[in-house]
Amino acid sequence: MLENLAEIQAVALPIPLKEKIWARLEDENLVAKNNSAHLSPTVITSSDEHSKSPLNSRTEEQSAKIVSVRSYGWAIAASVLFMLSAGANLILYQQQKHDRQMLAQTNTQLDSKQTTLAVLQDKWALIQNPAIKTISLKGIETKPDLHALVYWDQQSKAVYLSLEQMPVPPKGKQYQLWAMVDGQPVSAGVFPVAASNQMASKMLDVAKAQAFAITLEDEGGKPSPTLTELCVMGNI
Repeated sequence: MLENLAEIQAVALPIPLKEKIWARLEDENLVAKNNSAHLSPTVITSSDEHSKSPLNSRTEEQSAKIVSVRSYGWAIAASVLFMLSAGANLILYQQQKHDRQMLAQTNTQLDSKQTTLAVLQDKWALIQNPAIKTISLKGIETKPDLHALVYWDQQSKAVYLSLEQMPVPPKGKQYQLWAMVDGQPVSAGVFPVAASNQMASKMLDVAKAQAFAITLEDEGGKPSPTLTELCVMGNI
């Protein structure tokens, strides 16, 4: 109803005014179009383009350098640890080698002392035996420094020889013990090549004798002594 009333009472605009208004609207619309055409388009960069910006590139280079420095540092640390480990292992190996050598040397010395002790104990047992007679054999005039001992059991007639101060015989030679029985030399056996000079080695039994003597003979001994190779002798 109000709309009908407005239409009835509406006053028509003058034609010149109407044309002027339309012209003004068209001018404003044209200006708006021109301004819109001159505006720079908005560029939306993608994440890839953003990542290619100078700032991001610089950040990536710095990160790569940091990673590279850290990797280099770890490599140096690993190399140092390897060298320290290798050095420690080398020192440990040398120490163990030295310890083994010292242990072997100590065992050798211990074995030698035990052998010497056993020899002394054997000699002491012979000396302590009242049936044993000890005969000292001294070097002849041309060999005054030589000395040997004969332990002769008066009951069992067993004979033991100890080369106290006698040089090691040359290869192919052995010392041979002789018992002088009624002016004749009787072989009492050869001293073992591998035996120690201080050892009281068991020789052949001798029933009776007036003296003992030692000569240097060919290995294995001889049936009669070589007088030019006489070394020591001693009367009973």
